[in-house]
Amino acid sequence: MDETGIQRVVMLGSSAFAITSNYRLGFTGFHENNLEIIAAARAHSDRVEAWPTLDPPAFSTKCRRRPHQ
Repeated sequence: MDETGIQRVVMLGSSAFAITSNYRLGFTGFHENNLEIIAAARAHSDRVEAWPTLDPPAFSTKCRRRPHQ
C-alpha cells in the first residue's frame, strides 16, 4: 500500500460465488472470508476497514421486530 500511495482500504466480506462467479459454490465461504478481513482490520486499524457479509437467514432469526406503537 505504501509503494502505491494508498492510505486506507475497505475490505468487503464476500461469498465464494461473489469472488469466483461459480454458481455451484453458492453462498458459502463468507464466514472464513469475514474472519480474514476482520483480522486484517484489527491488525491495521488505522489503515484497514472491514465490512463483513451477513448471512440473512441467520441474522433475521436473531433479530426481533419491535411492536408497532
